[in-house]
Amino acid sequence: MVDFHYRAVRLVEDGMDREQDERVAMLLDYVFEYHRELQEALGNYEMDSDEDWFAMTVSFTLDDELAPEHFVEEFVMDAFMDFDSAEKLARELGDYAVDLLTDVVAETQNPSLAQVFASFLDLERIEQRKLTRALNAMRDM
Repeated sequence: MVDFHYRAVRLVEDGMDREQDERVAMLLDYVFEYHRELQEALGNYEMDSDEDWFAMTVSFTLDDELAPEHFVEEFVMDAFMDFDSAEKLARELGDYAVDLLTDVVAETQNPSLAQVFASFLDLERIEQRKLTRALNAMRDM
């Protein structure tokens, strides 16, 4: 998941560099920070974890098209996005993480590892609710 958020940050950063609409730029900045913070939080968890959960195996395998790198590569950042397109991007990136982790938790055979991924899923859902509130506030501007 750290890699997914890293890729999402790079994708949004690319759009931020070119965006000129102030409201879309504000939304992209929010989405950038959203994924940067999750990338940092999950990365810190990996470094601070007492468990060697990387060594645990997950019986869940991703089809290539569902892998984070392929999912993020599907997005094309237009030079001048409208708010609806930027909102769709933000929601799809957030939904992907939640959907992926939901599947991983359901398929993981190791209870300790399932608990780790369930914690990640809770974090993603909390951030997704914050994103929805931010999007609603920006839409009302």
